[in-house]
Amino acid sequence: IPAVEIQPLGAEQIEKAVEFNNLSDRLTAVNADLKALKGVVPFGYFDLVTMNPPYKASGAGIESRSGADKIARHETMCTFTDICTVSANLLNFGGKLCMCIRPERLCELFCEMKAAGIEPKRLRLVSKCAGKAPWLALVEGRRGGKSGMTVEPELFVHGDDGGYSEEMKRIYGDYLLENRGENS
Repeated sequence: IPAVEIQPLGAEQIEKAVEFNNLSDRLTAVNADLKALKGVVPFGYFDLVTMNPPYKASGAGIESRSGADKIARHETMCTFTDICTVSANLLNFGGKLCMCIRPERLCELFCEMKAAGIEPKRLRLVSKCAGKAPWLALVEGRRGGKSGMTVEPELFVHGDDGGYSEEMKRIYGDYLLENRGENS
């Protein structure tokens, strides 16, 4: 599994995590620009591509002073167009693209996915708790998929008691309780 990261420090962090978790036989850090992956990783090969793209468009909101933070948070090095085009090239027919974005950018993402031949198939909004507006959107698309999308029930990070919701506890299991504390 190639883990592509444009920033050298981020690639180093991936390498350390791979080593720490004994995954070197399955995962490799690739320090590269996703727009220049041809010949670096195989095209048309993957069943799944996951992306955690910059949440904000270039020029939107207050941009970080730190170059690394700015690259991570704003579309300075890649856009949804770049991400969807490269993902379509990496995926085999029927392969999935999964992303985590801000809800206010859903329309833009769906348009770019469709333009690249990736059909939006599943959507799930994430809120900190009931009664709060969603702050994340989990999106799954399928290369060459037919029209039609499933909107799943909202995911709440915290329950009524302020601790993690029952679903979050199931997702993360004992890790949340052992390493983060019940009310982190």
